[in-house]
Amino acid sequence: MHFGKILISSAIALSLFTSGSSYAAELKTGKVGVIVQLSGLAAQFGIGVQNAITVAQDDLKQKGVIDLTVHYEDHQQQAQLGLLGFEKLVDSYDVPVVIANASPIILAVGPAAAERERVLYNFAAVSPKIKTLGEWVVTGTPLSDNDSVQLADLIYNKKGLKTVGLLNVNDANGITFADAFTKAFEALGGKVLAHETNEQTVVDLRTQLLKINATNPDALVIFSNVPENGYAVAQAREMGQTRPIFANTFIADPENFKVAGKSLDGVMGVTMRFDPDRSPAAKAFSEKFKAKANRDPSVSEALAYDAAMLAGEAIAKVGEDPKAIRDYMVSVKDWDGVSTTFNFDEHGILKVSLSPFVIAGGKLTFPATN
Repeated sequence: MHFGKILISSAIALSLFTSGSSYAAELKTGKVGVIVQLSGLAAQFGIGVQNAITVAQDDLKQKGVIDLTVHYEDHQQQAQLGLLGFEKLVDSYDVPVVIANASPIILAVGPAAAERERVLYNFAAVSPKIKTLGEWVVTGTPLSDNDSVQLADLIYNKKGLKTVGLLNVNDANGITFADAFTKAFEALGGKVLAHETNEQTVVDLRTQLLKINATNPDALVIFSNVPENGYAVAQAREMGQTRPIFANTFIADPENFKVAGKSLDGVMGVTMRFDPDRSPAAKAFSEKFKAKANRDPSVSEALAYDAAMLAGEAIAKVGEDPKAIRDYMVSVKDWDGVSTTFNFDEHGILKVSLSPFVIAGGKLTFPATN
């Protein structure tokens, strides 16, 4: 009797072991490249992205989708470094997909992606010029022409503010935001009384702010990089400015809260909303990210997670042929990411609505009316 039980138990154990080994053997493998800022003034943004993508790697593996290897390159917000990083990822690792951010990087790498026939997935660059880069660029974030039109409407129509002073970083990101906003605001009847710029990584913006203050605008609008925009808000408050301040979605980056603290309270704008309670998956991602980073994820980090999840799923489904991966990505319908539901337009750009926000108590809030 005992011998028989031992044989049966051994058979069951062997069956379970064999089944587990088969599962492990059948788990597909794949690789992607990621180009983000991992050093310099905005390094914390890239570190947050790394945390989000690591959570995605773990989830893809645990769900039995794919064992996804990720190779990183550091662009430091410099186009040439981004281009060099892309070439290395393709030449050294033969990645079919490169996930990246920042308008100068996407605009520089886009033509190379087309030439090398690799998917360039943009999760956080906003220049409308990205629409012209062709089919090899897939954009999983709203572009600045959309953001700026809605921000102009918020300021002019909903807030009744008719004049603004404008500050933007002098790069592709800031220029495209500023140009689109100015066009939309002036079309409504508003006036930009002062327009100042800052160079990348410059964080003493008092001279620009003094020039803007001298024109006495109804509001201040800031389109600078992280953490330059945080410093701009803090310095404006230090100078006694009480007029309303508006900014784009990047103002909510955690690094800005480190440099500006409570000065950010009251800043308004429009953004793609990340709500951890939108789904069990979004809540689980938020909890896992917080365990790694000791803070809640930003919308950019949620978009980076979704980029890795969609890329991993695509590779698992169609293999590592870049054209097949690109076609799979842009053809998804109502794909449920943690950030939003994904559908892409004819340009391969995410279709998504934006929500007005107010920063209060160190976080974004979304009042019913603003």
